[in-house]
Amino acid sequence: MRRIAVSTSPIHGRGVFALARIAVGDLLIEYQGKIIIAKQAERRVN
Repeated sequence: MRRIAVSTSPIHGRGVFALARIAVGDLLIEYQGKIIIAKQAERRVN
Protein backbone atom coordinates (compact mmCIF):
# COMPACT_ATOMS: atom_id res chain seq x y z
CA MET A 1 0.00 0.00 0.00
CA ARG A 2 1.44 3.37 -1.04
CA ARG A 3 1.40 5.92 1.75
CA ILE A 4 2.55 8.99 -0.19
CA ALA A 5 2.06 10.38 -3.70
CA VAL A 6 3.70 13.11 -5.77
CA SER A 7 1.12 15.44 -7.28
CA THR A 8 0.57 19.04 -8.32
CA SER A 9 0.40 21.57 -5.51
CA PRO A 10 -1.38 24.92 -5.68
CA ILE A 11 1.35 26.38 -3.47
CA HIS A 12 4.63 25.04 -4.89
CA GLY A 13 3.65 23.52 -8.22
CA ARG A 14 4.58 19.99 -7.15
CA GLY A 15 4.46 18.30 -3.77
CA VAL A 16 4.33 15.08 -1.77
CA PHE A 17 1.01 14.22 -0.14
CA ALA A 18 0.03 11.59 2.42
CA LEU A 19 -2.46 8.96 1.25
CA ALA A 20 -2.80 7.47 4.73
CA ARG A 21 -2.28 8.61 8.31
CA ILE A 22 1.39 8.94 9.21
CA ALA A 23 2.37 8.14 12.78
CA VAL A 24 4.80 10.33 14.68
CA GLY A 25 8.33 8.99 14.13
CA ASP A 26 7.60 7.16 10.85
CA LEU A 27 10.31 7.53 8.20
CA LEU A 28 8.88 8.99 4.98
CA ILE A 29 11.95 9.36 2.81
CA GLU A 30 15.68 8.83 3.04
CA TYR A 31 17.86 11.63 1.65
CA GLN A 32 20.77 10.21 -0.34
CA GLY A 33 22.20 13.36 -1.91
CA LYS A 34 25.36 15.22 -0.99
CA ILE A 35 25.05 17.64 1.93
CA ILE A 36 26.48 21.06 1.04
CA ILE A 37 26.82 24.38 2.85
CA ALA A 38 24.67 27.42 2.01
CA LYS A 39 27.44 29.14 -0.01
CA GLN A 40 27.76 26.11 -2.26
CA ALA A 41 23.99 26.02 -2.77
CA GLU A 42 23.96 29.70 -3.73
CA ARG A 43 26.71 29.13 -6.32
CA ARG A 44 24.73 26.25 -7.84
CA VAL A 45 21.56 28.35 -8.13
CA ASN A 46 23.26 31.41 -9.62
